[in-house]
Amino acid sequence: METCSDCPVGKFTKEVVQTYCIDCPSGFYQPSTKSASCLPCMPGKSSLLDGADACEECVVGKFIPDIESNATCSNCPEGFYVNKAASSLCLACPAGRFQTDAGSTDCDKCPVGFYSPAAESTSCKACPLGYMQPLPDSVGCSVCGAGQEGVNTTEGCKPVSFHVLYSYSLIDYGPC
Repeated sequence: METCSDCPVGKFTKEVVQTYCIDCPSGFYQPSTKSASCLPCMPGKSSLLDGADACEECVVGKFIPDIESNATCSNCPEGFYVNKAASSLCLACPAGRFQTDAGSTDCDKCPVGFYSPAAESTSCKACPLGYMQPLPDSVGCSVCGAGQEGVNTTEGCKPVSFHVLYSYSLIDYGPC
């Protein structure tokens, strides 16, 4: 006489009269015994292995956007970050900040003399000649005032220095 046994956690059966149990596929889990289906991992969580009885939170810097893509946590792309575990979305680096690495937990400030005018930046731009930015984390540059010039990105504006060149020529008028 055959005896039936319950499906353990992480497994399920679709049959009324159970003959075998099936592992929950990756991205799904089952925390209970005697189950007829598996549950999808919620956004921000994943199960990488078949037969999971729980989903794991994505670590900081990684995310899973929705239930359909719940098998593996992905790095946030460059220009984005996520600073908490179990995230379902990445945050765009705000204007004035940038991020060059995927999977980041924060964004870097644009340094003095540089700016980032838009969100999602992967780099900062140097202030052009005649402009300056004395503060980090900036979205634009300021034009140098009258009588000043922008000399380089870190020194800001300096008074214009005038170099006057005089030309002397000796004229021979003959003997006196």
